[in-house]
Amino acid sequence: MTRPLFVIGSKRSGSTLTVHLLNAHPRVFVTHESDIAWLLYQHRNGRPERVETHPLDSRMMLSQTARVGRRALRRLGDAPDTEAIRSAFFEVQGSLLRKFVRGQKLPGGGLKPIAEQVGKRPTPRRLWRALTREREILDKRPDDLAWLGDKKHAQMLDPDVRAFLTEHFPDARSIHVVRDPRSVLASIQKAEEDWYVKPDFFGGTAAEIVGHWAEVEERVLAAKEAEAAPILTVRLEDIWADPHAETARMLAFLDLDMDPTVERWIPKLVRARDPNAKYSGADLPDVPRARALMERYGYA
Repeated sequence: MTRPLFVIGSKRSGSTLTVHLLNAHPRVFVTHESDIAWLLYQHRNGRPERVETHPLDSRMMLSQTARVGRRALRRLGDAPDTEAIRSAFFEVQGSLLRKFVRGQKLPGGGLKPIAEQVGKRPTPRRLWRALTREREILDKRPDDLAWLGDKKHAQMLDPDVRAFLTEHFPDARSIHVVRDPRSVLASIQKAEEDWYVKPDFFGGTAAEIVGHWAEVEERVLAAKEAEAAPILTVRLEDIWADPHAETARMLAFLDLDMDPTVERWIPKLVRARDPNAKYSGADLPDVPRARALMERYGYA
């Protein structure tokens, strides 16, 4: 039986790398920010006149998922119950999986999925990685998966959305990725300069961005304390230091063993360098709530 999986945390914390490692396993597929949770939340009381963008996100992937899943979302009706909401979730995510696989198998088809990543222009490295995916990754089918889910950062930690997910997806598991806020801040500031589609908060002050990081991490801790569904925390720094051990730990959390395909993909995905090195000289504003969390995660 396929179960829901959510990858959460602050933006620019390494969730994309985490998803690539998880997706190397033949029985896992996590979409790249499909916005499915936010879409279903907006349909909980009937079809909205217009699907709104979440305040912490852009509209790019939301629009694509709304198009791909329009039939499933339309069938939800005016007062969908848990069964209808879950059915729509798996149908839409399964459609995105099939769309992704078809695109990757076409000549040059790796370019479009990469171009559709939020705000990111294709690069030779991203294109090459997409075009050289192994057959075990491309031949996934929704019915054969143990876990099918989405990577969405703070959106799935929005208190209202979180309560909605807890109610309708009690069997879900979440993997939370955290990164040193100094690097998160510097990475967001760089993205603000380079990305052509980005959330509004990327343009905030340094203190506002660090405060947002702290708010996201506080919400993670609150969810861990209040929810029965398990949440596993992984640090990006630990993934880079020992990708095999951390990937095995994530798979064990999902009741899966390390797979040969994952073994082959780890050295392709994780290069032997410190992901925070280029941001080591970045200044960090003094935000007390962030300072306490840095100590908790070992970033003091």
